[in-house]
Amino acid sequence: MTDEAGFTPDFGTLTAEPAERPEAARRFRIAILGDFSGRANRGELQTGAELGARKGHKLDVDTLDDVIGRFATTLTLPLGPDGAGVELRLSELDHLHPDELVDNVELFEELVELRGMVKSGFKRTLEDLQEWGGEFGHLKLPRRRQKPGGVPADRKLGDFARLIGDTRVAPELAETEELIRRIVAPFVVQAPSEDRADMLAAVDEALSAAMRRVLHDPDFQTVEAGWRTLDLLARRIETDGELQLTVYDVAAEEFAADLSTAEDLSRTGIFEMLADRPLQDAAEGPFGAVFGLYSFEETPPHAELLGRMAQIAAHMGAPFVSAISTGFLATPKSERHPMVAQAWDGLRALPAARYLGLATPRFLLRHPYGKKSDPVDAFDFEEFSLREGIRSLLWANPAALVAVLMGATVKANPKSPDLGSIMTLDDMPFHYMTDSDGDQVALPCTERLLNVNTAARVVERGYMPVLSMKGRNEVRLGSFQSLGDGMLSGRWDGAPPARPAPAAAGAVSLAAGLAVPEPEAQPAADADAGGGDLDDLMAGLDAETDADAGGGDDDLDALLSGLDDDGETDAGGDDDLDALLSGLDDDDGGDSDAAGDGGDDDLDALLADLGGDDDGDEDEEMDPELKALLEDL
Repeated sequence: MTDEAGFTPDFGTLTAEPAERPEAARRFRIAILGDFSGRANRGELQTGAELGARKGHKLDVDTLDDVIGRFATTLTLPLGPDGAGVELRLSELDHLHPDELVDNVELFEELVELRGMVKSGFKRTLEDLQEWGGEFGHLKLPRRRQKPGGVPADRKLGDFARLIGDTRVAPELAETEELIRRIVAPFVVQAPSEDRADMLAAVDEALSAAMRRVLHDPDFQTVEAGWRTLDLLARRIETDGELQLTVYDVAAEEFAADLSTAEDLSRTGIFEMLADRPLQDAAEGPFGAVFGLYSFEETPPHAELLGRMAQIAAHMGAPFVSAISTGFLATPKSERHPMVAQAWDGLRALPAARYLGLATPRFLLRHPYGKKSDPVDAFDFEEFSLREGIRSLLWANPAALVAVLMGATVKANPKSPDLGSIMTLDDMPFHYMTDSDGDQVALPCTERLLNVNTAARVVERGYMPVLSMKGRNEVRLGSFQSLGDGMLSGRWDGAPPARPAPAAAGAVSLAAGLAVPEPEAQPAADADAGGGDLDDLMAGLDAETDADAGGGDDDLDALLSGLDDDGETDAGGDDDLDALLSGLDDDDGGDSDAAGDGGDDDLDALLADLGGDDDGDEDEEMDPELKALLEDL
């Protein structure tokens, strides 16, 4: 049936009958999906039977290096101002460090050599720099804005399948000498003089800029975040005969394309890989939970993909957990585009939505490189900058936090896991920055600081809030709620998914089971909306059962103090979100009836501005997201 917005979400069907699980309780197996080998960068994408036959790799502390070695890859990154590429060969965690990149990548090796020649005052070298400035001084290094692990946000459901047919043309490898000229020249032009000290500073800036472009390239970050997440999972989840981790190398593009290719979901590669084959393996058995290191947006096609995955998860009796981008925070629930509301409310109303969890925001995965945080030996390098802001930092998919907490819960009580009893992860990296006044500011461990009001909006949408603990190197999961009704379903509840009430009239069940009515009748952007409900919610968090906290009431006090209920709603604008909002901006103010005749045309318009890679804030002195984060602090 077509709704008043002229759009009907397609969640597919699942014809396969649920299989018997005679040994389901024997062990708890966790599947981790992500692009660990840069498949998207190389264009090696598969669906259907080819994807379904892909093997998983068991992960623990002892197999970590071997698993990462299996994902050894060669990335080609567009680094030159004209899009010319640089090739990086990566096969172990250490290869991700700037010192290793200097040793193993010709570009950086020669930039360091150039620096030495300038420092020594070679006249010909200084003259060369001036010539380069005159010829290439107007060029700028490219910057790509895609988020690591992000499912393409500018495509309809039927377009995802074309990702496999697209032949991605790798950037042409640049001649190193020519690339160095083009990289260094703009900084030579900006130098205050032609003397040796200023030329040396220009080369240092060029070297640092080139290193940042590599470290912050979305394809490089996808691999680095993936490998460091595997390291986190291996170190933080104590595996044994009753608890196992299995890793699958599946790019976000493959995940989306595969789920969109078949109306019957039992014919997809994802179903074969995660649901069918494990059940046929008597030695291993079925999965108890699946975690996708992907990031979704509140768009209709993403709701359709998640609805399809939710049905597979419900068939398995194992939840699927992934991440939702923080972009939705800028749009109150009542002001969503009609097609967005139709798709996402329809998704939440699916019986299978109880097996679907989405967490937000991301949390810091490592310290940025720098003299006071993680020094680089090859040259003086400060990775963090005010202009790049939170893009200067490496963030972990919040699904990894959920996986660690779920793993610890299962480990504590394998036969009857008490989901929600362990909610905190400690000893997390964080960063001190120096603001424009010269003061040191401790940034939170998360990319957004959720205060009471923003956390309420996360909960209202059915997502799991990730909270940074004020003054502590901890992150805490606000709840194990599902996108549907109640807590995340799985082996711990033993009940089949029941059809929930419509999301707008329902309730969200959080943490230790406290039900809080959704504040739909109040404007979500109102500073007072939902504050009391969330205070009650936080008071209901059972801190004494948290095995990692160890502080009882002190931990709850810290949790509450970390949420600034006097703070304004998080207005931090993501550049990608600005594009989304411009696409959602109807002249009639978003009237449903006015959108009724649009159908696919309206959806095309909605998605048209999504997915651009270019930055709109190249000349900003401070990253807008960082500025918003500092305002929250």
